Order: sequence, then C-alpha cells, then structure tokens
Amino acid sequence: MLRGIFNDWQLSTIMQLQTGLPINVTLGTYDPVADGIQNFRLPGLDVTTFGWSVDADDIRSLVDQYNATYPSPANVALKDVPRENRDGQGRAFPYVVLPEKFANNDSFMTFDLRLSRTINIHEQVRLQLTAEGFNLFNIANLTGFSGVLDAYVRPSVTGGTPKLPAVGLLFGQSTARVSAIFGTGGPRAFQVAARLSF
Repeated sequence: MLRGIFNDWQLSTIMQLQTGLPINVTLGTYDPVADGIQNFRLPGLDVTTFGWSVDADDIRSLVDQYNATYPSPANVALKDVPRENRDGQGRAFPYVVLPEKFANNDSFMTFDLRLSRTINIHEQVRLQLTAEGFNLFNIANLTGFSGVLDAYVRPSVTGGTPKLPAVGLLFGQSTARVSAIFGTGGPRAFQVAARLSF
C-alpha cells in the first residue's frame, strides 16, 4: 500500500541566479570633440564598467568632476552658456543631477518547482497529474535601468532656480520587471494540469 502511495512521483526544479549586468553611463547625444559621434560617455569611464569595476560612489565622484569641468553652473540660463561649455554642435553640456539611490541593474533570481505523479488506471490507461510553481520566493527581478544621466532644467534667466526634469530622475532606476507574463522570473504563479493517456 505504501509503495502504491509513494511510487511514480517526480520532483524537478529549476533555479536561476544571475548578478546584475554592468551598463554604460552616458550623458546622451552630445558631441564633445566635434567628430560626429554623438554618444557622450561620462568622462573617466570605460565601456560597460558601472556594476563591474565602478560602483555608485565612483559615479558620484565622476559626476562631481564632470559638473566642475564641462557645463556652466546649473543656474545659468541656456542662452547665457558660453561657447567653452558647449559641445562640437553648439549644444550646452547638461549639469548632471543624481538620484539619492541608483544601481546598474538588479540581480535575477528565480526558483521553480514541478511535482508530478503518474497513476496507472488500467493496463493502457494512465493519468498524469502535475503541479508547477514559478518564482516561489516571489523575487521582484527588476529591469529597465537607464544608463543616461539626468540633468537639471536650466532657468529662463541666469541666477534663477534650476528644476528637476518633469519626468523625474530616471538614471539607475528600475522601470519594469522581468517577464511580467506567467512563468519563470515573473510574479509568483502556480498551475496544475491533468493528462489522460489511453
């Protein structure tokens, strides 16, 4: 009787773990040396190093250095920004503002479990029952992190108060979750199934 109860069960699992990937940190489409390449990486950074060899404190330090070197002060009106504080196309370099907390990416973690049992009803008739759980620990698995730095909106007159962007500060902030559809990595979900073979 015990053999009949405990036999024919199958338990399987998938666990996925991945650290957050490094990203580029840029100031957007500026051409600092007038060479036609309009992808201005934060000075002092190599490609995809934020989250690898560079952390948030390093970004803060590099942004302070950039703000002291490239743009005019944040309270200078756009029309009053001198030529030395503009890129090769004449666009004023942005005065960068950082959110209090930011990250390069979120890690990805999920634990899925499947339990199934086959019941022999007759010599040629079998019933297979299956229960599955996805992301059992309900880990958020955030994505959509922007590597483009945010800038103050300059006042209309020099000496005015600069404002934060209307959309808020997006650099290093999550804007989505991985696989929001039913399944691995998305919100915790369960499904059950029955299959009759004859």
